[in-house]
Amino acid sequence: MKRFTFLFILAAFLISSCNLPKLREIKFKPEMRLVADRYKNELKPEIFQTNPSWIKFDTIVTHKVVVSILNAENLPDSDTSLLTLARKIAKDIYDQIINKSDFSRIDIIFQKKVGVGVANMQLKRNYSFTYDELEK
Repeated sequence: MKRFTFLFILAAFLISSCNLPKLREIKFKPEMRLVADRYKNELKPEIFQTNPSWIKFDTIVTHKVVVSILNAENLPDSDTSLLTLARKIAKDIYDQIINKSDFSRIDIIFQKKVGVGVANMQLKRNYSFTYDELEK
């Protein structure tokens, strides 16, 4: 019984000492729907969504906006063109964020799922832009 009580107190202490950052809400201007619809029509993805996220390294927490684009049909073939498109999307999303000071970067993730069931393969291209890069 004493061992169980000790383990319970130890577990409670460990859980309470792990404080994870809270996800911040992204507040968009009303025109954001038009921007999202334009890219949905242009790229024809299965999913085009934005989500808040964070990264913690040591004691430094970086909050970011993640834009996920799944199985887009009309993506450019070259890496340079895809980078240009990612920068354009990030800049358009950045312009629509009301609470810019809550985040410091925007990640654009292009995902392509190929295959069926267990034989499913996922191809992913990630691009990350700081606000300083987007303001230039």
